[in-house]
Amino acid sequence: MASRPQAIIGEAPRCGAHGFGRSGRVGRSIIALQSTTRDRSRSRIVARLADGVVTTLRAEADLIVTEHGIAERRGRTLAERARALIQVADPAFRTELARASEQLG
Repeated sequence: MASRPQAIIGEAPRCGAHGFGRSGRVGRSIIALQSTTRDRSRSRIVARLADGVVTTLRAEADLIVTEHGIAERRGRTLAERARALIQVADPAFRTELARASEQLG
């Protein structure tokens, strides 16, 4: 059985997530992931990263794809981007994510 990728970022010959995101053939950066961990106990879409480490710049993640849909982020405000991400999160975590988003402003 082939393993499934956790995330896919663009198509590019460069190394690293930053290079992949910037050099897609059609100028779009696509990140695809499952919305939860395998046991569905935690959302992979979160309001804030625990350790603050980011490998893809927020402006370079145009589309986020989960089994719940596609979040179009290009050209949107931070609040609009947050709402789009919440809509593709697992339904069990959407209320919690919306609350956290409101608190973060």
